[in-house]
Amino acid sequence: MNVVGQTGGSGFPIADWPDQGTYGGGGGDGFLVILTPALFGADAPQGSADTHTANRLTGSSFRAPVNGAVVNALSADLGPASSGDQIALALYSDLAGTPNTLLASSALTTVSGGGWHTLAIPPTILAGNTTYWIVYNASGSNDNLYYIGNGGGYAAYTGAVSFGAMPTTWPGSAGYGAPGYLLYATIAGIPGS
Repeated sequence: MNVVGQTGGSGFPIADWPDQGTYGGGGGDGFLVILTPALFGADAPQGSADTHTANRLTGSSFRAPVNGAVVNALSADLGPASSGDQIALALYSDLAGTPNTLLASSALTTVSGGGWHTLAIPPTILAGNTTYWIVYNASGSNDNLYYIGNGGGYAAYTGAVSFGAMPTTWPGSAGYGAPGYLLYATIAGIPGS
């Protein structure tokens, strides 16, 4: 089994592997996701849908494992979404607890409704023990992300932005904090393997 995406009491996700025990950032309010194939981020439990994630950049952070990883897809859990709207997902580096530089992005993709949507990105190498961000944008006003239901995770968002290609640098945060969103990156392999 692969263990990914634990959030400690500080609200910042860290990665963990089964033979290393559990590491937290403090108060023990973290979550642990155990999946195969492995992923980074959160796919459960589902909370309520945020009513403010459409028409702005919204993201959640995660920390890569000690040995790093290669990711090739990003996923988002949408609340009710209008058929024919488009979404995009991207991977950003971190700078002082907010997204920073665009590393990879999906194509603009038409959705047929809510639920989980997985979009391919070019295979991207993640450095070990480093924080990254999965960022979401949508064309419609109802295409909102679900929160992580247990209050875990960490999120950042911008003010209103036009839908289209993801910006090469994060335009600045209008807000950030817990909980995070149901967003995850799929692991394609370990660097050098």
